[in-house]
Amino acid sequence: MIKNKRKIVQFSPMRSGSTLVASLLRELFPGRTVRKLHSIESISRKLHLFALNFPVVSTCRYPLDVIASEMKAFDMKPTAKAIEEACQTIESRGLLQLKKVLNRKNVLLLKYEDYYENFDLLFDHFEDFFGINIDEKIRVQLSNDYSIKSVEKLTEGLTVHQFTDDNTHFHGRHISETKGKPGAYRSFFTEEQIEWLQHRFSDVIKDFGYCNTEIDNICAPPPLSISSDENVYEQSFSVNKSDRNKLNLHKGKVLWLTGLSGSGKSTIANFLEQILHKKGIKTYILDGDNVRQGLCKDLDFTEAGRIENIRRVTEVAKLMVDAGIVVITAFISPFTNERQIARSNFQDDEFIEIYISTPLEIAEKRDKKGLYKKARCGELLNFTGIDSPYEVPVNAEYTIDTSNQTSQKLALELANSLKF
Repeated sequence: MIKNKRKIVQFSPMRSGSTLVASLLRELFPGRTVRKLHSIESISRKLHLFALNFPVVSTCRYPLDVIASEMKAFDMKPTAKAIEEACQTIESRGLLQLKKVLNRKNVLLLKYEDYYENFDLLFDHFEDFFGINIDEKIRVQLSNDYSIKSVEKLTEGLTVHQFTDDNTHFHGRHISETKGKPGAYRSFFTEEQIEWLQHRFSDVIKDFGYCNTEIDNICAPPPLSISSDENVYEQSFSVNKSDRNKLNLHKGKVLWLTGLSGSGKSTIANFLEQILHKKGIKTYILDGDNVRQGLCKDLDFTEAGRIENIRRVTEVAKLMVDAGIVVITAFISPFTNERQIARSNFQDDEFIEIYISTPLEIAEKRDKKGLYKKARCGELLNFTGIDSPYEVPVNAEYTIDTSNQTSQKLALELANSLKF
């Protein structure tokens, strides 16, 4: 238990949840000074940070999420140059100094991934560290006041350089589109960039308990492949998308079918393509099983593998739409963020999300491949709907339930409602 009554130091690297923790400390200790720092190198001697036994509350976060968060806040594209700049910024703002707080009696170290959306865990740690009791009503009030939804509302309309006030110091875009979800870096960086960043921050990853078998024995980082804005240029050609659309007599679009395995995505996609083909519309189906036999053959079914699978499919669909083709995609695509990223690659009228909402129990009854049975028995891991989540679309242009109607009839109704 920490007994020093004068000052509380909140030291954390940037983008690691420090603003939330500092704000809660100020609410819980209104009579004490809470000093929020991102560097202890220059001020530790002035404050006698450890010698005077000031209570220090620090937070750590997986470094790749920290880098991704910094880049997203400033709309930085993940080029080689931008990644290096972000790494240097984060390293100079606390990340490489964090090791100094390890194993000190006057330091409470909190892991972002543990307390993400778990205020009670934070309050429990505060009670043990400071020797206090936090009333249940205060817990509930602070949990509501500083929830993701509340912070989003608080910072609405602000730019990243505008702060709410000097006390909380929340700023515009403090909450990204991924809602601060741990592991969101996977949808931002390529696999090669992830490997390089894991090498670069291997010591931090090991020291703070993020170590896994992929990075146990990593030494020096390999060179990051050159793909920055200075070295890659977009080429312009005389024939463009508009010209191809005129030739085809229709626009290119993506009809993005999403839903559980066995929901009827591929069946509807097949009927839909036949109908559109008879109408003279140039089409192509990108199907989950087929794509994984070639383009995505190297990917597994972990969350990271699924995210990369959808990223590759999106890029292929983007090329096809540019060619004036109507692309019908049939993928489980279980994560909301990845579907939103896919949508963001197209113009507003080019991307049509179609949610095949067949319930799990019906999809499981149709299981001709026996996949659900294997998943229930533990023989098949990371299976959507069983031990891997499916995030239901909330803003899909169409919702189709195949429980009570034939796929052929539903495909015909869908085709008749689409405009090209």
